[in-house]
Amino acid sequence: MGYAKNISSNFIAEIINAVIGFTISIITARALGPEGKGSIAYLLLVFGLIASYGHFGINNATTYFQKRTTYSEEEVFNNNISYLIINFFIISIIIFTLKYFGVILSDYDLSFVILGLLFVFFSYLLTSAAGFYIGNERIVKLNQYYITSLIIRLILITLLFIFRRVNVKLIFSAYVISFFLNSFFLLRNVGIGYRFKLNVGLLKKEFQYGLIIYFSALFIFLNYKVDQFMIKNMLGIGELGIYSIGVSFAESILLIPDSVNTALLGRLYNIDKFSPKRNFLTSMTIKYTFYICIVLITIGSFLTPLIPLIFGRAFQRASTVTIILFSGIIFASIAKVSTPYFFSQGKPKVHLVISFLVVVLNVIFNFILIPVWGINGAAVASSISYFFYGVTYIMWFVFKEKFSFKDFFVFTEVDKKLFYSILKRNKK
Repeated sequence: MGYAKNISSNFIAEIINAVIGFTISIITARALGPEGKGSIAYLLLVFGLIASYGHFGINNATTYFQKRTTYSEEEVFNNNISYLIINFFIISIIIFTLKYFGVILSDYDLSFVILGLLFVFFSYLLTSAAGFYIGNERIVKLNQYYITSLIIRLILITLLFIFRRVNVKLIFSAYVISFFLNSFFLLRNVGIGYRFKLNVGLLKKEFQYGLIIYFSALFIFLNYKVDQFMIKNMLGIGELGIYSIGVSFAESILLIPDSVNTALLGRLYNIDKFSPKRNFLTSMTIKYTFYICIVLITIGSFLTPLIPLIFGRAFQRASTVTIILFSGIIFASIAKVSTPYFFSQGKPKVHLVISFLVVVLNVIFNFILIPVWGINGAAVASSISYFFYGVTYIMWFVFKEKFSFKDFFVFTEVDKKLFYSILKRNKK
Protein backbone atom coordinates (compact mmCIF):
# COMPACT_ATOMS: atom_id res chain seq x y z
CA MET A 1 0.00 0.00 0.00
CA GLY A 2 1.38 3.43 -1.02
CA TYR A 3 2.44 6.14 1.36
CA ALA A 4 -0.13 8.61 0.00
CA LYS A 5 -2.98 6.10 0.35
CA ASN A 6 -1.96 5.32 3.91
CA ILE A 7 -1.94 9.01 4.81
CA SER A 8 -5.35 9.47 3.19
CA SER A 9 -6.70 6.50 5.12
CA ASN A 10 -5.31 7.87 8.37
CA PHE A 11 -6.76 11.28 7.64
CA ILE A 12 -10.24 9.87 7.02
CA ALA A 13 -9.99 7.78 10.20
CA GLU A 14 -8.94 10.81 12.24
CA ILE A 15 -11.76 12.91 10.78
CA ILE A 16 -14.27 10.23 11.72
CA ASN A 17 -12.67 9.94 15.16
CA ALA A 18 -12.95 13.72 15.65
CA VAL A 19 -16.59 13.82 14.56
CA ILE A 20 -17.56 10.85 16.74
CA GLY A 21 -15.55 12.18 19.68
CA PHE A 22 -17.19 15.59 19.26
CA THR A 23 -20.67 14.01 19.23
CA ILE A 24 -19.96 11.87 22.30
CA SER A 25 -18.53 14.90 24.07
CA ILE A 26 -21.74 16.88 23.44
CA ILE A 27 -23.91 14.00 24.72
CA THR A 28 -21.76 13.63 27.84
CA ALA A 29 -21.62 17.35 28.55
CA ARG A 30 -25.34 17.89 28.03
CA ALA A 31 -26.42 14.83 30.01
CA LEU A 32 -23.91 14.89 32.88
CA GLY A 33 -22.71 18.50 33.20
CA PRO A 34 -19.15 19.59 34.10
CA GLU A 35 -18.73 17.12 36.99
CA GLY A 36 -19.90 14.09 35.01
CA LYS A 37 -17.79 15.16 32.04
CA GLY A 38 -14.86 15.54 34.40
CA SER A 39 -15.42 12.05 35.85
CA ILE A 40 -15.29 10.46 32.40
CA ALA A 41 -12.19 12.49 31.53
CA TYR A 42 -10.48 11.38 34.74
CA LEU A 43 -11.24 7.68 34.21
CA LEU A 44 -9.86 7.85 30.68
CA LEU A 45 -6.80 9.69 31.98
CA VAL A 46 -5.99 7.16 34.71
CA PHE A 47 -6.66 3.94 32.82
CA GLY A 48 -5.33 5.44 29.59
CA LEU A 49 -2.06 6.11 31.39
CA ILE A 50 -1.88 2.50 32.62
CA ALA A 51 -2.87 1.12 29.21
CA SER A 52 -0.25 3.16 27.40
CA TYR A 53 2.63 2.66 29.84
CA GLY A 54 1.89 -0.30 32.09
CA HIS A 55 3.63 -2.62 29.62
CA PHE A 56 7.00 -0.91 30.31
CA GLY A 57 8.02 -0.45 26.70
CA ILE A 58 7.29 -3.76 24.97
CA ASN A 59 4.61 -2.34 22.69
CA ASN A 60 6.93 0.54 21.78
CA ALA A 61 9.50 -1.96 20.46
CA THR A 62 7.14 -4.07 18.33
CA THR A 63 7.62 -2.52 14.89
CA TYR A 64 11.37 -2.06 15.25
CA PHE A 65 11.94 -5.73 16.12
CA GLN A 66 9.52 -6.80 13.43
CA LYS A 67 11.34 -4.88 10.69
CA ARG A 68 14.93 -4.17 11.80
CA THR A 69 16.01 -7.47 13.40
CA THR A 70 16.44 -11.11 12.40
CA TYR A 71 13.55 -12.26 14.60
CA SER A 72 10.51 -13.50 12.69
CA GLU A 73 7.14 -11.78 12.98
CA GLU A 74 5.74 -14.89 14.65
CA GLU A 75 8.48 -14.87 17.31
CA VAL A 76 7.91 -11.21 18.14
CA PHE A 77 4.11 -11.57 18.12
CA ASN A 78 3.94 -14.63 20.38
CA ASN A 79 6.54 -13.25 22.75
CA ASN A 80 4.87 -9.85 23.11
CA ILE A 81 1.30 -11.10 23.54
CA SER A 82 2.44 -13.68 26.12
CA TYR A 83 4.30 -11.02 28.06
CA LEU A 84 1.30 -8.67 27.98
CA ILE A 85 -0.99 -11.34 29.43
CA ILE A 86 1.38 -11.94 32.35
CA ASN A 87 1.92 -8.22 32.80
CA PHE A 88 -1.84 -7.61 32.90
CA PHE A 89 -2.40 -10.04 35.77
CA ILE A 90 0.40 -8.43 37.78
CA ILE A 91 -0.94 -4.93 37.09
CA SER A 92 -4.45 -6.05 38.08
CA ILE A 93 -3.24 -7.35 41.44
CA ILE A 94 -1.43 -4.07 42.10
CA ILE A 95 -4.46 -1.93 41.16
CA PHE A 96 -6.89 -4.00 43.27
CA THR A 97 -4.51 -3.77 46.23
CA LEU A 98 -4.10 0.00 45.92
CA LYS A 99 -7.86 0.41 45.57
CA TYR A 100 -8.48 -1.76 48.64
CA PHE A 101 -6.24 0.44 50.77
CA GLY A 102 -7.76 3.62 49.36
CA VAL A 103 -4.58 4.81 47.65
CA ILE A 104 -6.18 5.30 44.22
CA LEU A 105 -9.70 5.65 42.78
CA SER A 106 -11.25 6.06 46.20
CA ASP A 107 -14.17 8.00 44.66
CA TYR A 108 -15.12 5.10 42.35
CA ASP A 109 -16.66 1.72 43.25
CA LEU A 110 -15.10 -1.64 42.38
CA SER A 111 -17.05 -2.02 39.14
CA PHE A 112 -15.21 1.00 37.71
CA VAL A 113 -11.88 -0.66 38.54
CA ILE A 114 -12.93 -3.87 36.76
CA LEU A 115 -14.07 -1.90 33.71
CA GLY A 116 -10.84 0.09 33.78
CA LEU A 117 -8.68 -3.03 33.85
CA LEU A 118 -10.59 -4.49 30.91
CA PHE A 119 -9.95 -1.18 29.13
CA VAL A 120 -6.23 -1.66 29.86
CA PHE A 121 -6.12 -5.28 28.66
CA PHE A 122 -7.88 -4.66 25.36
CA SER A 123 -5.74 -1.57 24.79
CA TYR A 124 -2.60 -3.68 25.36
CA LEU A 125 -3.71 -6.17 22.72
CA LEU A 126 -4.86 -3.72 20.07
CA THR A 127 -1.70 -1.59 20.41
CA SER A 128 0.53 -4.65 20.06
CA ALA A 129 -1.37 -5.95 17.03
CA ALA A 130 -1.44 -2.49 15.43
CA GLY A 131 2.36 -2.44 15.47
CA PHE A 132 2.43 -5.33 12.99
CA TYR A 133 -0.07 -3.64 10.69
CA ILE A 134 2.06 -0.47 10.72
CA GLY A 135 5.28 -2.39 10.05
CA ASN A 136 3.71 -4.08 7.02
CA GLU A 137 2.08 -0.81 5.92
CA ARG A 138 -1.40 -2.29 6.25
CA ILE A 139 -2.65 1.07 7.44
CA VAL A 140 -5.92 0.98 5.49
CA LYS A 141 -6.97 -2.32 7.05
CA LEU A 142 -5.91 -1.08 10.49
CA ASN A 143 -8.12 1.98 10.07
CA GLN A 144 -11.11 -0.03 8.84
CA TYR A 145 -11.23 -1.92 12.13
CA TYR A 146 -10.63 1.26 14.09
CA ILE A 147 -13.49 3.09 12.39
CA THR A 148 -15.83 0.13 12.89
CA SER A 149 -15.17 0.15 16.64
CA LEU A 150 -15.68 3.93 16.80
CA ILE A 151 -19.04 3.68 15.06
CA ILE A 152 -20.16 0.97 17.46
CA ARG A 153 -19.12 3.18 20.41
CA LEU A 154 -21.19 6.05 19.00
CA ILE A 155 -24.22 3.81 18.46
CA LEU A 156 -24.06 2.50 22.03
CA ILE A 157 -23.78 5.97 23.58
CA THR A 158 -26.49 7.40 21.31
CA LEU A 159 -28.87 4.61 22.37
CA LEU A 160 -28.11 5.39 26.01
CA PHE A 161 -28.97 9.02 25.33
CA ILE A 162 -32.19 8.20 23.49
CA PHE A 163 -33.38 5.92 26.30
CA ARG A 164 -32.16 8.39 28.95
CA ARG A 165 -29.73 5.96 30.53
CA VAL A 166 -26.64 8.13 30.26
CA ASN A 167 -24.37 7.87 33.29
CA VAL A 168 -20.63 7.74 33.90
CA LYS A 169 -20.45 3.95 34.25
CA LEU A 170 -22.39 3.16 31.07
CA ILE A 171 -20.44 5.72 29.02
CA PHE A 172 -17.19 4.18 30.23
CA SER A 173 -18.56 0.69 29.44
CA ALA A 174 -19.16 1.79 25.84
CA TYR A 175 -15.47 2.71 25.56
CA VAL A 176 -14.46 -0.70 26.94
CA ILE A 177 -16.71 -2.54 24.48
CA SER A 178 -15.33 -0.60 21.51
CA PHE A 179 -11.75 -1.34 22.60
CA PHE A 180 -12.61 -5.04 22.90
CA LEU A 181 -14.04 -5.13 19.38
CA ASN A 182 -11.06 -3.28 17.91
CA SER A 183 -8.57 -5.67 19.54
CA PHE A 184 -10.65 -8.67 18.41
CA PHE A 185 -10.73 -7.54 14.76
CA LEU A 186 -7.00 -6.76 14.71
CA LEU A 187 -5.84 -10.01 16.33
CA ARG A 188 -8.16 -12.17 14.26
CA ASN A 189 -6.84 -10.74 10.98
CA VAL A 190 -3.20 -10.01 11.78
CA GLY A 191 -2.22 -13.17 9.89
CA ILE A 192 -0.17 -14.74 12.69
CA GLY A 193 -1.37 -17.66 14.80
CA TYR A 194 -0.84 -17.18 18.51
CA ARG A 195 0.64 -19.65 20.97
CA PHE A 196 1.97 -18.88 24.41
CA LYS A 197 5.75 -18.52 24.24
CA LEU A 198 8.23 -16.31 26.10
CA ASN A 199 11.71 -15.66 24.73
CA VAL A 200 13.71 -14.14 27.59
CA GLY A 201 16.54 -13.06 25.29
CA LEU A 202 14.14 -11.27 22.95
CA LEU A 203 12.34 -9.65 25.88
CA LYS A 204 15.64 -8.32 27.22
CA LYS A 205 16.53 -6.77 23.86
CA GLU A 206 13.05 -5.27 23.47
CA PHE A 207 13.24 -3.72 26.91
CA GLN A 208 16.65 -2.24 26.13
CA TYR A 209 15.29 -0.60 22.99
CA GLY A 210 11.67 -0.08 24.03
CA LEU A 211 12.30 1.49 27.43
CA ILE A 212 13.87 4.53 25.80
CA ILE A 213 10.82 5.03 23.58
CA TYR A 214 8.60 4.09 26.52
CA PHE A 215 9.86 6.86 28.77
CA SER A 216 9.83 9.28 25.84
CA ALA A 217 6.19 8.42 25.13
CA LEU A 218 5.36 8.62 28.84
CA PHE A 219 6.86 12.10 29.06
CA ILE A 220 4.89 13.24 26.02
CA PHE A 221 1.68 11.70 27.36
CA LEU A 222 2.26 13.63 30.58
CA ASN A 223 3.01 16.75 28.59
CA TYR A 224 -0.42 16.49 26.98
CA LYS A 225 -2.23 15.34 30.15
CA VAL A 226 -0.37 16.63 33.22
CA ASP A 227 -2.37 19.85 33.16
CA GLN A 228 -5.58 17.82 33.50
CA PHE A 229 -4.26 15.81 36.46
CA MET A 230 -3.15 19.03 38.14
CA ILE A 231 -6.47 20.79 37.49
CA LYS A 232 -8.37 17.86 39.03
CA ASN A 233 -6.22 17.97 42.16
CA MET A 234 -5.91 21.75 42.46
CA LEU A 235 -9.27 23.03 41.18
CA GLY A 236 -11.69 20.07 41.26
CA ILE A 237 -13.47 17.67 38.90
CA GLY A 238 -15.89 20.33 37.58
CA GLU A 239 -13.07 22.55 36.36
CA LEU A 240 -11.51 19.52 34.67
CA GLY A 241 -14.81 18.92 32.87
CA ILE A 242 -14.77 22.46 31.44
CA TYR A 243 -11.07 22.31 30.58
CA SER A 244 -11.45 18.92 28.86
CA ILE A 245 -13.74 20.53 26.25
CA GLY A 246 -10.99 22.97 25.28
CA VAL A 247 -8.45 20.16 25.20
CA SER A 248 -10.61 18.03 22.90
CA PHE A 249 -10.97 20.91 20.42
CA ALA A 250 -7.28 21.78 20.50
CA GLU A 251 -6.16 18.17 20.15
CA SER A 252 -8.53 17.68 17.20
CA ILE A 253 -6.00 19.75 15.23
CA LEU A 254 -3.55 16.91 15.80
CA LEU A 255 -5.64 14.72 13.51
CA ILE A 256 -3.34 15.94 10.72
CA PRO A 257 0.00 14.87 12.28
CA ASP A 258 -1.67 11.74 13.69
CA SER A 259 -2.81 10.89 10.16
CA VAL A 260 0.74 11.23 8.94
CA ASN A 261 2.65 9.72 11.86
CA THR A 262 2.03 5.98 11.45
CA ALA A 263 2.17 6.16 7.66
CA LEU A 264 5.50 7.99 7.80
CA LEU A 265 6.86 5.56 10.38
CA GLY A 266 5.92 2.55 8.26
CA ARG A 267 7.39 4.14 5.12
CA LEU A 268 10.67 5.08 6.82
CA TYR A 269 11.07 1.56 8.21
CA ASN A 270 10.90 0.32 4.62
CA ILE A 271 13.46 2.80 3.23
CA ASP A 272 17.20 2.17 3.58
CA LYS A 273 18.65 3.99 6.61
CA PHE A 274 21.19 5.83 4.43
CA SER A 275 18.87 6.84 1.58
CA PRO A 276 18.58 10.63 0.99
CA LYS A 277 14.89 10.05 0.36
CA ARG A 278 14.45 9.75 4.14
CA ASN A 279 15.44 13.38 4.73
CA PHE A 280 13.28 14.70 1.94
CA LEU A 281 10.24 12.68 3.00
CA THR A 282 10.65 13.79 6.61
CA SER A 283 11.09 17.53 5.96
CA MET A 284 8.38 17.61 3.30
CA THR A 285 5.89 15.89 5.61
CA ILE A 286 6.65 18.21 8.52
CA LYS A 287 6.32 21.25 6.26
CA TYR A 288 2.94 20.30 4.79
CA THR A 289 1.61 19.27 8.19
CA PHE A 290 2.66 22.56 9.82
CA TYR A 291 0.94 24.78 7.27
CA ILE A 292 -2.24 22.70 7.14
CA CYS A 293 -2.50 22.93 10.94
CA ILE A 294 -2.15 26.73 10.77
CA VAL A 295 -5.11 26.89 8.38
CA LEU A 296 -7.24 24.64 10.58
CA ILE A 297 -6.40 26.60 13.73
CA THR A 298 -7.30 29.89 12.03
CA ILE A 299 -10.71 28.48 11.09
CA GLY A 300 -11.18 26.91 14.53
CA SER A 301 -10.44 30.17 16.35
CA PHE A 302 -13.41 31.86 14.66
CA LEU A 303 -15.70 28.99 15.72
CA THR A 304 -14.86 28.94 19.45
CA PRO A 305 -17.76 31.29 20.40
CA LEU A 306 -20.08 28.42 19.45
CA ILE A 307 -18.83 26.23 22.32
CA PRO A 308 -21.34 27.45 24.96
CA LEU A 309 -24.16 27.21 22.41
CA ILE A 310 -23.32 23.58 21.67
CA PHE A 311 -22.24 22.26 25.07
CA GLY A 312 -24.22 24.57 27.34
CA ARG A 313 -23.47 27.83 29.16
CA ALA A 314 -21.70 25.93 31.97
CA PHE A 315 -18.86 25.32 29.49
CA GLN A 316 -18.50 28.93 28.30
CA ARG A 317 -14.98 29.34 29.71
CA ALA A 318 -13.79 26.48 27.49
CA SER A 319 -13.75 28.96 24.57
CA THR A 320 -10.81 30.90 26.03
CA VAL A 321 -9.00 27.68 26.94
CA THR A 322 -9.35 26.47 23.35
CA ILE A 323 -7.90 29.63 21.81
CA ILE A 324 -4.92 29.59 24.18
CA LEU A 325 -4.19 25.91 23.46
CA PHE A 326 -4.50 26.53 19.71
CA SER A 327 -1.50 28.89 19.88
CA GLY A 328 0.77 26.11 21.09
CA ILE A 329 -0.66 23.08 19.35
CA ILE A 330 0.70 24.33 16.00
CA PHE A 331 4.23 23.62 17.23
CA ALA A 332 3.24 20.30 18.80
CA SER A 333 2.26 19.22 15.28
CA ILE A 334 5.90 19.63 14.20
CA ALA A 335 7.12 17.37 16.98
CA LYS A 336 4.44 14.75 16.31
CA VAL A 337 5.69 14.23 12.77
CA SER A 338 9.38 14.43 13.71
CA THR A 339 9.58 11.35 15.92
CA PRO A 340 9.30 8.65 13.18
CA TYR A 341 12.60 9.83 11.68
CA PHE A 342 14.52 9.09 14.88
CA PHE A 343 12.68 5.86 15.74
CA SER A 344 13.33 4.37 12.30
CA GLN A 345 16.98 5.45 12.51
CA GLY A 346 17.40 3.62 15.82
CA LYS A 347 17.94 6.95 17.65
CA PRO A 348 15.11 6.98 20.21
CA LYS A 349 17.30 8.79 22.78
CA VAL A 350 16.78 12.06 20.89
CA HIS A 351 13.06 11.86 21.58
CA LEU A 352 13.77 10.88 25.19
CA VAL A 353 15.87 13.99 25.87
CA ILE A 354 13.43 16.40 24.24
CA SER A 355 10.30 14.87 25.78
CA PHE A 356 11.83 14.93 29.28
CA LEU A 357 12.71 18.61 29.03
CA VAL A 358 9.25 19.43 27.70
CA VAL A 359 7.29 17.72 30.48
CA VAL A 360 9.48 19.29 33.19
CA LEU A 361 8.83 22.71 31.66
CA ASN A 362 5.09 22.01 31.53
CA VAL A 363 4.88 20.93 35.18
CA ILE A 364 6.82 23.99 36.38
CA PHE A 365 4.61 26.45 34.50
CA ASN A 366 1.41 24.67 35.59
CA PHE A 367 2.44 24.95 39.23
CA ILE A 368 3.07 28.66 38.74
CA LEU A 369 0.09 29.59 36.55
CA ILE A 370 -2.85 27.43 37.73
CA PRO A 371 -3.09 29.19 41.14
CA VAL A 372 -2.97 32.56 39.37
CA TRP A 373 -5.21 32.08 36.30
CA GLY A 374 -6.98 28.76 36.93
CA ILE A 375 -7.73 26.68 33.84
CA ASN A 376 -6.50 29.51 31.60
CA GLY A 377 -3.15 29.30 33.38
CA ALA A 378 -2.99 25.57 32.64
CA ALA A 379 -3.65 26.32 28.97
CA VAL A 380 -0.87 28.93 28.87
CA ALA A 381 1.56 26.52 30.55
CA SER A 382 0.76 23.77 28.04
CA SER A 383 1.09 26.12 25.08
CA ILE A 384 4.54 27.20 26.25
CA SER A 385 5.63 23.56 26.47
CA TYR A 386 4.15 22.77 23.03
CA PHE A 387 6.11 25.67 21.51
CA PHE A 388 9.33 24.42 23.09
CA TYR A 389 8.53 20.86 21.94
CA GLY A 390 8.27 21.75 18.26
CA VAL A 391 11.06 24.32 18.10
CA THR A 392 13.54 22.01 19.83
CA TYR A 393 12.98 19.35 17.17
CA ILE A 394 13.62 21.85 14.39
CA MET A 395 16.82 22.98 16.10
CA TRP A 396 17.98 19.37 16.47
CA PHE A 397 17.30 18.63 12.81
CA VAL A 398 19.25 21.71 11.71
CA PHE A 399 22.27 21.44 14.00
CA LYS A 400 22.55 17.66 14.47
CA GLU A 401 21.00 16.06 11.38
CA LYS A 402 22.24 18.58 8.77
CA PHE A 403 18.83 19.81 7.62
CA SER A 404 18.24 23.50 6.96
CA PHE A 405 15.47 25.80 8.19
CA LYS A 406 14.37 26.20 4.57
CA ASP A 407 13.66 22.45 4.40
CA PHE A 408 10.84 22.84 6.93
CA PHE A 409 9.24 26.16 6.00
CA VAL A 410 9.92 27.04 2.34
CA PHE A 411 8.30 25.35 -0.68
CA THR A 412 10.56 24.90 -3.69
CA GLU A 413 10.17 23.54 -7.22
CA VAL A 414 12.28 20.55 -6.21
CA ASP A 415 9.79 19.86 -3.42
CA LYS A 416 6.89 19.77 -5.82
CA LYS A 417 8.62 17.53 -8.39
CA LEU A 418 9.88 15.04 -5.85
CA PHE A 419 6.54 15.03 -4.05
CA TYR A 420 4.59 14.16 -7.19
CA SER A 421 7.13 11.50 -8.23
CA ILE A 422 6.84 9.80 -4.83
CA LEU A 423 3.05 9.89 -5.04
CA LYS A 424 3.10 8.20 -8.45
CA ARG A 425 5.53 5.47 -7.33
CA ASN A 426 3.61 4.72 -4.15
CA LYS A 427 0.25 4.44 -5.91
CA LYS A 428 1.51 1.35 -7.68
